[in-house]
Amino acid sequence: MKVLCVTSGKGGVGKTTLCLNIARQISLRGLRTLIVDFDIHNKGTTGLFLNRVDDSSPSVISIVDASHGFDPSNAKQIADSTKPIPLDNVGNLYLLPATRPREMIRWSGFVAENARIVDFVREFLAQLTSKQGIDVVVIDCYGGIDTLTVAAAGAADKTIIVNEPDVITFSGTLLLYTYLADTYAESQRKPQVHFVINRITSRHSFRFLNDEYEKHLSKLAVSRSILAYFPYDKLILETFGDYPFFSELLPKGLLTQKIRLMLSELWDEEPFRSMAPASGRKRRKIYESTSETPLADPEQIIRTVITAPVWLTIPAVLLAVLNSGAGQSLHYRVIQFAFYFSVLLCFFIAAAIGLFEPVQVTRWLVRAAGFHRRKRRLIV
Repeated sequence: MKVLCVTSGKGGVGKTTLCLNIARQISLRGLRTLIVDFDIHNKGTTGLFLNRVDDSSPSVISIVDASHGFDPSNAKQIADSTKPIPLDNVGNLYLLPATRPREMIRWSGFVAENARIVDFVREFLAQLTSKQGIDVVVIDCYGGIDTLTVAAAGAADKTIIVNEPDVITFSGTLLLYTYLADTYAESQRKPQVHFVINRITSRHSFRFLNDEYEKHLSKLAVSRSILAYFPYDKLILETFGDYPFFSELLPKGLLTQKIRLMLSELWDEEPFRSMAPASGRKRRKIYESTSETPLADPEQIIRTVITAPVWLTIPAVLLAVLNSGAGQSLHYRVIQFAFYFSVLLCFFIAAAIGLFEPVQVTRWLVRAAGFHRRKRRLIV
């Protein structure tokens, strides 16, 4: 059994999106995968599959209530009566929701020492995965500090903290990491923390982000590096509520490749190792890429349109100066260079806008069309 905890220092950073697609990619490799929604406050994962949850479904809340204060001796009995909800047709992906419909939360039931909660969670998952034949558990935790999130980090083999490239998220990440470090300071089993940077737009380059996070965040990770840099993708935000497993809709997309590469870095064994290319050069290219179609990005196109006139002023001014006769005292070769440089620069800008940009936009449109076609097929 492998247990992966996915959390963040604050909400709204794409934690649930990544969590679900990490689980989906693992299940597509033939491993029986269980998604556990520990985010009792927001219930994002549970909400996405609410049509599959009913009053007879198991839930984290009902399990906590039945544990009588997270007593590990109750874990086996509870696990024996827990049957996760299947999410696919082949029996490789399952869900343990946070709550049932209209289920009340008794927050007093969550009051216990962290070590006791960790022991219960670890024992319960061990018993449940053994009974159900589950290979990997992926826990979607709360975006911040709460009882189950802290315990999940201690019970999991690996913990991923999701960030966005901004100061507010960075502060939340440091706060969460510090709390985990203090909580497990005296524990023999400490959280194995990794960091990923999510929703990178065209405003940030890989080199800039890597330099910044290498100085401030990488030193805190067990691998001493950022585990993955995930680009912003508008298609995901537009369709996440309809079909959350975007990696299944973009099987060859950059985001899917990055998830597979990340999993191969987390667990250097089969079948995780073969999820990513064997070539170190290809792996590095995937790791450093922050946009699949950079020149088709709407922000990039707007920026290009705005700055193009500025670049055109250079050859325009040079040609105007030569035409006015101001360059008569210059050497012939200088005038010749200035003239041809101006003409070539104008031609290059026109070719870039008129030829190269339509190719990029066409690639983006073909990608979007394939995405929506696969989504319609899978939803039906």
